[in-house]
Amino acid sequence: MAANDSPNFPGVYITELDAFPTSIVGVATAVPAFIGYTQQATLHGNSVAFQPVAISSLSEFEQVFGTEFNTRYDIAELPGAQFSLTQSDSLHFNLYRSLQLFYSNGGGPCYVVSTGDYSSPVALQPLLKGLQAAESQVGPTLLAIPDAVLLSAASDFATLTQAMLDQCTSLQDRFAIFDVYGTLAVDQTNLDATLQACVTQFQDAVTSQSPSFGAAYFPFLNATLVSTSDVNYTNFNPHQSPPSGSSAPTMLQYVLTTFNTPAQPHIQTTIDSLDLTAPHDDPTVRSNNNLLISALPQYPQLVEQLAAQENVLPPSGAIAGIYAQNDQTRAVWNAPANLSFTPPPSLTVNLDDQQQGGLNVPLNGKAINVIRNFATRGTVIWGARTLDGNSNDYRYIQVRRTLIYIEQSIKNALYQYTFSPNNGLTWSTVVQSISGFLTQLWLQGGLMGNKASDAFTLSCGLGQTMTPTDVLNGYMIVQVTLQMIHPAEFIELTFRQAMQGAD
Repeated sequence: MAANDSPNFPGVYITELDAFPTSIVGVATAVPAFIGYTQQATLHGNSVAFQPVAISSLSEFEQVFGTEFNTRYDIAELPGAQFSLTQSDSLHFNLYRSLQLFYSNGGGPCYVVSTGDYSSPVALQPLLKGLQAAESQVGPTLLAIPDAVLLSAASDFATLTQAMLDQCTSLQDRFAIFDVYGTLAVDQTNLDATLQACVTQFQDAVTSQSPSFGAAYFPFLNATLVSTSDVNYTNFNPHQSPPSGSSAPTMLQYVLTTFNTPAQPHIQTTIDSLDLTAPHDDPTVRSNNNLLISALPQYPQLVEQLAAQENVLPPSGAIAGIYAQNDQTRAVWNAPANLSFTPPPSLTVNLDDQQQGGLNVPLNGKAINVIRNFATRGTVIWGARTLDGNSNDYRYIQVRRTLIYIEQSIKNALYQYTFSPNNGLTWSTVVQSISGFLTQLWLQGGLMGNKASDAFTLSCGLGQTMTPTDVLNGYMIVQVTLQMIHPAEFIELTFRQAMQGAD
């Protein structure tokens, strides 16, 4: 009979007790909380703005939060009938396409906090409010704010960076992934100077006393999410005036007229009647756009340039996906590095070994992990350091994330012992539970050591971790020492030529 059943007649009764303590189940390790701007924020007819919403696919995201923003571009005329594009205003948002990168690179369950719709530019206070909303949510183990790099001031980015690290440090259950503010200002033709300015600005923004709870990645990705069929003439600024003397109503129509040479009347009629304010996915828009692409030899080049601009994205969304992929296939104690992106992107700038060296091991320890493109490997993450690179304990991402995993798994399991008798039986049970969990971790390769006793030690008891006063005050103190896995970051090969014997 069970121990809590009361007998109601005389006799002999048997009470069965569990021989083994309750096992500890590991917590999830790669569940991001994405914070940023969305097209909408409605679930079952109710607003969910500034509320963490759990999703597990891009289609779920679209049902609640909508799709991408239709960014507008201005056209600048260059010599030789060439043109360049720049954003026409400050309305631009990264979250939706970052979620696309997240899921294409192995992402799974995550939380999304919408901080507003597409009617106003990215601003600090809504992002801080969204970050605060994520703080109360149990479950996220990563933080990512792809819209942070769109803030108008570097000081705002620094404030947000500090707030993210503060939250991670306070809760100790999550890890922040940072994009580097000002990356698009880095110019390949003047790389050393512009790179140094960008890196210094970012490192100045990291002022936390616990920077090991975050990692930064550089540069941005030239993704392949947006094709020429995804953009059309409604992506051009309908309010940009043409050069003086032109009768065209907009700059785009002026440019299209210059392409229409010799003038074809039916094409010119289409150009003159274009409505740049029409809905992006209107059937008439698609029909007219296809006609212009097929009839005007230079217009497709303009569309390709626009699609390329739309594909420039900060890497945090893809990195979060690769963290999830890494943890699922190789486990959290392996470095989320030397891994490729899906689909393979190019990079906004390319660094060489020497340039990466200054970012990987900077004097101030605020390391930035570089994404590199290698001829034989493609585009891979080529770094695994936290922002606390000078720490012998927490310089590597997988060390910090593995500790979060171990600490939170044990913490969650030990809640059941709260208010249990603070005596030797409880202490022994707790030690057995933790020992079983850590032994399994060691067997899976998550801790270093030739045997389990080399990988970890445990102690809990009077005279070991507690004084009589501790016990009287209700404290049960468990001490855990771990031998963490560190990566082979620098591999040196030594060759020696043996001299032929003098026979």
